[in-house]
Amino acid sequence: ATDADGDTITYSISGSEININSSSGVLTFVTAPDYETKSSYSATVTASDGTYSTDQNITVEINNLNENENAPQITSSASFSADENQTAIGTVTATDADGDTITYSISGSEININSSSGVLTFVTAPDYETKSSYSATVTASDGTYSTDQNITVEINNLNDNSPSFTSSGSFSVDENQTAIGTVTATDADGDALTFSTNFDDIVIHPTTGVLTFTTAPNFEPVGIVYGGQVFVTDGRDTVQLDVSVTVLDVNEAPLITSSPSFSAEEEQIVIKVSGSDDIATVSATDPESDTVTFSISGSDINIDSSSGVLTFASAPNYEAQSSYTATVTASDGVLSSTQDIGVTIIDEDLWTISSSVIEDWNGSTRGCGIDLEMNKDGGVLVCSAVGGAGVTNIYSYSWSNGSWSEWSSENAPFPSQISSQGNYGQVISLSDDGNVLAISAPVGSGSGSAGN
Repeated sequence: ATDADGDTITYSISGSEININSSSGVLTFVTAPDYETKSSYSATVTASDGTYSTDQNITVEINNLNENENAPQITSSASFSADENQTAIGTVTATDADGDTITYSISGSEININSSSGVLTFVTAPDYETKSSYSATVTASDGTYSTDQNITVEINNLNDNSPSFTSSGSFSVDENQTAIGTVTATDADGDALTFSTNFDDIVIHPTTGVLTFTTAPNFEPVGIVYGGQVFVTDGRDTVQLDVSVTVLDVNEAPLITSSPSFSAEEEQIVIKVSGSDDIATVSATDPESDTVTFSISGSDINIDSSSGVLTFASAPNYEAQSSYTATVTASDGVLSSTQDIGVTIIDEDLWTISSSVIEDWNGSTRGCGIDLEMNKDGGVLVCSAVGGAGVTNIYSYSWSNGSWSEWSSENAPFPSQISSQGNYGQVISLSDDGNVLAISAPVGSGSGSAGN
């Protein structure tokens, strides 16, 4: 500044960012400016001669010197995600305080970056099932300074794979059970799988793939093979598996089909079906048609091992035992089944007096004659009961092996209520203890007859 009076001039300045030498008027920054922080400063300078002063507003523009004192700053995220089966990823962004041009680069060989735009792409489209995550280092440079950033690219798993079966479609199972097996499948995408089937007699669990019969199958009379399809889906794709289930024959025990109730008349070994004249026969069937053999517990009853016909070992006597029990067994040689049976003994009135008239005796015969006739099982006993006055002859006869034999005889006092004289006799009593017949008859000049 100049002063017309030649007075000494002193300088001052407003604000705190710029200093001014009060004598020389030299301006300096309090702190060196940074163009990237502030590119222009304003203040008011004052020139004074001690009495008068003059002000001037000044402006200081900061020159942007490319000193490259600032490295680029990467402003984009370090994490990216990308769908599998395509190459696009995203864009790396950065700024440079000096306004320098930024160029980009990346480490590795799996990901490319556009050096100018920072656009990231895969060299080859990724497959989630092969590799689900990628890492690399991107660099932003202004030619002098550079900044690195580690990035990660996570691959999105798309449902781009169909399920596949890992189990066989052939199963073999024993008859008479419901369990079959398990169908298995995998999905490369890790999707949840659901199973279904078109079988009528077989069901499948929708998540486990376990196969079961709705009703346990039977191999007989002919083998069974079930055929159908099982399906699995991941929600988008469905695949099928042809399935066959072969039912295997298992040896099963014979089944006794005859009644457990039988009956028999006393004094004979033949056993019959209760309420029938049919011969008692244990019958059984074998599911595999194996030969069935029969046996029986105890020693009272015999059974034919082939035909199953039942007979007593010895003829039963009702008065001694009125019923028998035993256990019959039917076997196919490996497995067997049993049945408890019962045989009821029928009490038979073996001896009866006939309705024929009492025949006259001519008095010329003594002892056994033709007067008393008794019948047992087709055998006929003929005997005369004759003795001395006042005496009753008692004869006992035994039926054995198809013939009669005298068991015993004795004399007894003649019953007072029976006349000792006359032309006719009368049977006084009959006694049956099974195989022995006792006959009582009065003495006299007559004889009696009895029988069937």
